[in-house]
Amino acid sequence: MGAIVHIEHHRITLPDHVLAALKLEDGDAVNVSLDGAAVRIVRLDAPVTVALSETVRSRLDRLMRHRGTGRGAYANAAEADAAIRTARQEW
Repeated sequence: MGAIVHIEHHRITLPDHVLAALKLEDGDAVNVSLDGAAVRIVRLDAPVTVALSETVRSRLDRLMRHRGTGRGAYANAAEADAAIRTARQEW
């Protein structure tokens, strides 16, 4: 068992062995519930749907249409970084 540390703004830090057992990574969604005096944390496999305003949903939809369009443009991250630096110097 490891310590759970409460941090400001209702955040907690879970021990590494708990994160590994649940296969949790940054940004993953979990369901938290009370089971008597215990807290139950279950990793959610499905993405969480957030209620968005129509304006935000429209903007997100337009942005998501471009998802993956640049895939394969550069061989690796270093090549992409070099191209961005070159373009910035040309400005």
